[in-house]
Amino acid sequence: MASEKRLRRISQTKLGQRLPPGLPKRSTSLRRAYNYLFHPDSPSSSTDPMFRRKLSQRASEAPKPDPGSQNQVDNLRKELQQCRQELDEAKDMVIAQEKELSSYEINQKKLEAQYKDKEAALRKQKASIEDNIVTVVVQQIRDAQKAEREAVREELSKEHQDALDNLHHKYRSRVAIITQELQDSRSANEQNKATYDIQLTTLRADLATLNKKLEAAKTVIAETTSTLKDVQQASKTALEDSQKANAALRTELESQIATLTEQLQNAHLSTQEHNQRYADLQDTSAQALESANQSLASTKEQLQAQIDSQTTELSTLKDALEAAFARSDTDTSAHQIVKDELAAARQEIAELTVSLTSYEESKAALSISEARVTELTQKVEELSTTKAALGASEEKVAQLMVDLGSFNARRDELASSQAKIAEIKIADLTAKVEDYDQTKTALADAESKLGELSAELEGYAGLKAELQTEKERSAGFSREIEGHASIVADLQAKHEDTQARAVDADEKHGAVLSQLETLKDDSRKLETLKEQMNKLNQDLETALAAKEAESQRIANLDSERTKLAEEVGTLQQASAVFTSRVEELEAEKSELAASLEAAEQAKTASDDKIGGLEEERSELASKVDHLHTALQTQTDEAQAAVAAKAEIEKKLEETQALEHQRSALQERVDSIEAANKELAEKLDHAISAKAEAEGQAKQLEDESKSARQKMEEELAIVKDALAKSSEESASSMAELQEKLATLETSHQSAQDALAKAQLDAESSTAEMKEKLSEAHQAYKAAQDALDQAQADAAASSADLGQKLAAAQDAQKAAEEALAQAQEESTVSSNLQAELAVTQAAQKSAEEALEELQARFKAAEDEQGSLEAKLRQAQAVKAEADKTVKDAEDARAETEGKLKAAADEKAAAEEKLAHVEAELSSAKQAHAESADLVSKDLEAKEAELEAASKSRSVLQAQLDESAARNNSSQSRLKDLESELEHLKANTTETDNQAQENVAAKSREIDALTESKNETETRLKDATAELQALRSEVEAARSSIIDTPDQSEDDVESKGRKREALSGNVDKLQAELKDKDDEIAELKAWKQKVEQEIEVLAGRGQ
Repeated sequence: MASEKRLRRISQTKLGQRLPPGLPKRSTSLRRAYNYLFHPDSPSSSTDPMFRRKLSQRASEAPKPDPGSQNQVDNLRKELQQCRQELDEAKDMVIAQEKELSSYEINQKKLEAQYKDKEAALRKQKASIEDNIVTVVVQQIRDAQKAEREAVREELSKEHQDALDNLHHKYRSRVAIITQELQDSRSANEQNKATYDIQLTTLRADLATLNKKLEAAKTVIAETTSTLKDVQQASKTALEDSQKANAALRTELESQIATLTEQLQNAHLSTQEHNQRYADLQDTSAQALESANQSLASTKEQLQAQIDSQTTELSTLKDALEAAFARSDTDTSAHQIVKDELAAARQEIAELTVSLTSYEESKAALSISEARVTELTQKVEELSTTKAALGASEEKVAQLMVDLGSFNARRDELASSQAKIAEIKIADLTAKVEDYDQTKTALADAESKLGELSAELEGYAGLKAELQTEKERSAGFSREIEGHASIVADLQAKHEDTQARAVDADEKHGAVLSQLETLKDDSRKLETLKEQMNKLNQDLETALAAKEAESQRIANLDSERTKLAEEVGTLQQASAVFTSRVEELEAEKSELAASLEAAEQAKTASDDKIGGLEEERSELASKVDHLHTALQTQTDEAQAAVAAKAEIEKKLEETQALEHQRSALQERVDSIEAANKELAEKLDHAISAKAEAEGQAKQLEDESKSARQKMEEELAIVKDALAKSSEESASSMAELQEKLATLETSHQSAQDALAKAQLDAESSTAEMKEKLSEAHQAYKAAQDALDQAQADAAASSADLGQKLAAAQDAQKAAEEALAQAQEESTVSSNLQAELAVTQAAQKSAEEALEELQARFKAAEDEQGSLEAKLRQAQAVKAEADKTVKDAEDARAETEGKLKAAADEKAAAEEKLAHVEAELSSAKQAHAESADLVSKDLEAKEAELEAASKSRSVLQAQLDESAARNNSSQSRLKDLESELEHLKANTTETDNQAQENVAAKSREIDALTESKNETETRLKDATAELQALRSEVEAARSSIIDTPDQSEDDVESKGRKREALSGNVDKLQAELKDKDDEIAELKAWKQKVEQEIEVLAGRGQ
């Protein structure tokens, strides 16, 4: 049809040219050519092309008409030849395509036949392999179970035999040991009996001697009572002396107590002074804080005063500007003033920008810069109000060349804005395409994860079956162990019966102990078995938990799918936002067009004004010479004012952008100020806490120092007293030891003398008894005095020497009294008493030392508690330092944020400059980019439509996979219910399962082969599709050059591409279906194999 249209169009274009007489018409020749190509059976097209060439040659050899007709004939022949060539090429192309199609069909039939043959062969091979695999696996399982049972049986029998041997050996060794112990105990009893008899005889003899000694002692006591009466008088005198010594000691102790109370009062006064110093330090710190706050307030007031002064200066500048603009209508010299003020305003704007960049340094500078910015924006607005007056003066002087330049600049800006819009659209479309690719990959990952999870779920079902088999095996083992335990108990009972006939009660006790040990061993074994059961239950629980985790993962994947859908929705919203942005840019374009129209109207008005000025100029021709110089100066000033106007407009735009940035910065500054306030409060709290902690630490340090000093002083005093008492006690001990030695020698001599004088002393025994009683009484009084002296020594070890002296005096008096009664015999007893007194005094000194050590230990404990308080205060101080450091870090972070804001502001300014540069560069390439952008947009829209279609297809596939997952889960439940039914009919289910596995494996092989073939076909089809796409793109590019020649080719290639794309989609769908079927069959096969293994294990 396209060729017919083309032929008609060519014939219609050539109708205006008349042919010379005698030649055939153009339409008839073309019709013959068409019939020859497309209708070869018709009689008009049966002529040979060689015959027609000869006819054309004869017609060319015929007599030549006039040269004009000859030229037309030549042209027509050339065109006819060109048409014939094109028709031949088209026919060749059609024939080649038909041949390719026929070859494709033949290859397809061959591949189908090969596929069927391979499918049948592989099915047979798969069936045989599956049969072999099933038989081998079942046999291996049976062999393994049999070997395991035999090994367990042998191990248990060996353990039982070892246990019996150990028991026999244990009991025999115990019997031998007990018999040996019995014999040893009998021999030991006999020996003890003999020794006890000997000891009784000796004790009886000792008792007789002791009775004799007792009677002798009674006589001696009767003699000594008489002597003690004499000692009583001497003891009274010693008591009076000791009371006097006690009174002196009491006075000394009272004086010491007074001195100690004075020291305690001094210590209290020192603690009060420390407390007063601490309070003074707190007052001084509070005053310092108040002074710091006052200085901050004063600096704040100074900064506020500076701000007010600067605001007043800016208001004066504003008034001066208003006055200058008012005078601009009357005097031309005001222009220079306006220029100066504009320069000052620009300088102030530059200073404000500098102050904005250094905004983070202080809040006062920020407030000043904000005030300046607001006042300068007011000034700029006032300057914009005065632009009208300046424009009136400029329109009279200048020739509106600047307006024409601004018009051209705005036109260029419009073109650059259009190019920018096109670039934004392209960027949005590319971003959408990239987002779509990401979503496509995410969907593919989700599908793969779903497949993995379904496979893992199927594996968990197999693990569950294995756990059940392990439970049954453990139950069987526990039964066997219980049977063995009962056998062991029976054997032990028999053994105990035989041992009970042979041994006594001791052996029964050993049997009971052995029973207890065996029961403990059995309980241990049972505990181990229970632990194994608990482990198996824990493994089951972990498997169930893992299953729940996998179900949770599936739910998470579903939630991820919903998230992906939400992300797609957000992308759509982003596309809507981009479309709204494009609409906003179009609105800006319309505003720019309106501004262009306003500029054109201003141009027409300026042209009218120029005409009026020219009329005035013609009227004032006589004054031109005089005003030429003034006019020249005015034109220069007007050009400068126009340039200043353009600069002011730019500054206005920049100030507007700065206003937006300032508002954003203001918001950020407010948030930062709030954060700074919080940080300042935290800093104040931290500083106060730090001050409190430091005060507490100082107080605790002072207290610890004072307590330490006191304890050190007391320790030094105690050490000195101990040193003195130890020295005195050592000296007294040495003296007493010397006296004891001398007294022992004298006692020995006295004993000898007594032995000689006993015969002479029998006559005076009565008198000696009285004197001995008195000496006993004096001795008791001296001993009481010594005890009192010992108590006094415990109170103060420094006075031990005086007490010892008093005790020695009393003892000397007692010794003199005793010497009167019994000089020789009582000296040794008095010396022993004196030694006992000194030992008691030493004990009292040691007790005092221990008491001082206890006090020292208590002081050390108090010191430790004070050190703990000090450490606590240091910890509080460290926490306060940490909070201060955190506050400083937060402050530094806020300062960094402020710097980042300033950097963002600088970056925004750089971006503005960059955008202006891009706008200027885009003016040149706008015409070329518009066509390219339109074409790219059309192509991108087509790609987006195709991507959306493929996304919908992928979404449908994902829904199908989810449905299949649900169906697989329901199928898993059905298989579990079938498992319970299969326990009763194991043999039938084994055969059926094996047949099903073989059939499914054959189906899997067939599907894998078909999948591979479809993949190869898909690859070939995609390659052909890519080739056709490239050809179609080449044909489209050639359409631009020769649109009339290649329309047929493009249409045929387009149809072929559509057919191939349809084939590719079909092959992809077939490939997807086959993959799903293969996955389902493999999963089913794995489940059935696991079921066969479980059933085979239970059957054995």
